[in-house]
Amino acid sequence: MLAILLTVLHCNTILSAYATEAGSVNLSVNNSTVVLEITVPDSITIDLTPSSDNNHIAFDTASLNIGVGTNNISGYSLSMTASSTSLTRTASITDGSGSTTTPTIAPLSTTGSATGYSESDYESSTYNTYTLNTWGYKKSSDTKYVPMGTGNISLASTNVAANTSTTTLNFAAKVDSTKPAGTYATTLSFTAVANATSISSIDQLTYMQDFATLTSDEITAVKNSMTTGEQKQLRDKRDDKTYYIAKLADGNIWMTQNLDHDIVTTAGYYTPANTDVKAAWTAGTATRITSDTTWSYTSTSTQSYDPGDKCWNGTFSLGELSGLTSCSQSGSHYHIGNYYNWSAAVASNDTSAYGASVMGAENLPDTSICPAGWSLPRAGTGSDTFYGLTNGRYTNGATISANPVYFVSSGVWDGSAYNVGPHGYYWSAVSYDGNYAYDLYFYSSYVYPSNYDGRSNGFPVRCVARPLTTVLTGAGGGYGGGGTNN
Repeated sequence: MLAILLTVLHCNTILSAYATEAGSVNLSVNNSTVVLEITVPDSITIDLTPSSDNNHIAFDTASLNIGVGTNNISGYSLSMTASSTSLTRTASITDGSGSTTTPTIAPLSTTGSATGYSESDYESSTYNTYTLNTWGYKKSSDTKYVPMGTGNISLASTNVAANTSTTTLNFAAKVDSTKPAGTYATTLSFTAVANATSISSIDQLTYMQDFATLTSDEITAVKNSMTTGEQKQLRDKRDDKTYYIAKLADGNIWMTQNLDHDIVTTAGYYTPANTDVKAAWTAGTATRITSDTTWSYTSTSTQSYDPGDKCWNGTFSLGELSGLTSCSQSGSHYHIGNYYNWSAAVASNDTSAYGASVMGAENLPDTSICPAGWSLPRAGTGSDTFYGLTNGRYTNGATISANPVYFVSSGVWDGSAYNVGPHGYYWSAVSYDGNYAYDLYFYSSYVYPSNYDGRSNGFPVRCVARPLTTVLTGAGGGYGGGGTNN
């Protein structure tokens, strides 16, 4: 028997100018980690036994799957090289006179067909002049086998992130009994290269966290690719929930749907790669769900509540959460989402150190429970603030809850819900003093973009895409008393 052995000696993964001969490699880009992984089997074998039943000729094929995964939003390119275009017998042969030779199997000849051979033609005796005692390969998407070439051979390329995508190669060989039995081999090397990031359109993004890998110029290009009010949907990698986002009238990209992330207490779960934090963070308290209504007015640690999949009905009449319509989180602008106290909103287990903000200087943790690449809005009158968004545009409940902003009048949670329907509240990232923090507050006839309320209140969260350029001015004129001010 003659065995054709294709050995994968090593595989390369390359990010920009960095390379390694391991199966995966990481590279930090803009506080986010780009990961590239490649998996291939150690070898594949084609067993051939020429027999008299087929004119002493044997033909067979084998497949090789190369898996590549990356979170790089520009995707990757995959290529292959062979140590030799011929298959070489792994052991030399010494004849009776003492002469030593090393038999080989040549690459497929395309003299008889410039574009290669289909599997049926390769196997057919019609083309034996060009195909006998040769080997070739093809990508599974191709129809014809071709000879192994020299240098890098391009196999696949993507322009989006992929958990794992598979490229399949088919190999074929045909030999007769003139070839000495033994193992014939070559070494294949596969290289996956993370494509240079060049993002210019929102349509190139899949995840909320993709914004964390963009440069300022790319953020600008993505904004410019969207018309004002245009809605898109992106997924949160932390739980695979989908959110509407839009470029709004202030020129920034905002979530137009409430955050619905259930906080977990797994050690080190929240990292700069998935969440708007500066280092790995472990939450002190997990999100309470539906029937667990425990809530503290004094704790400075994280508190949050998930009321289930409920949607506001768009009216400003007083109601209860139990009376809201059930709806799908992934397709509803008016989905209530979760309620977070201020500590949970800013991803901090203890916010007691954050006291009063002063004119022109924000006092804030600069972290949040938003996905990486996004942040809570700031207080004040800068461009990435509730004031910058609403001023002169949204002056009452009807306008601020309409297309394209879709703010929800979801009331307050403090162990029970109240003001559901008449009042809406959203946390900012900025503390007002040691007990209060700024928020957006609205009701049917007015909008207060620099309100302040007690930090223990459970309010919804909306996030705005970074980078933020806000300067805090005029925030001290907030309207207190919209919530419970506990």
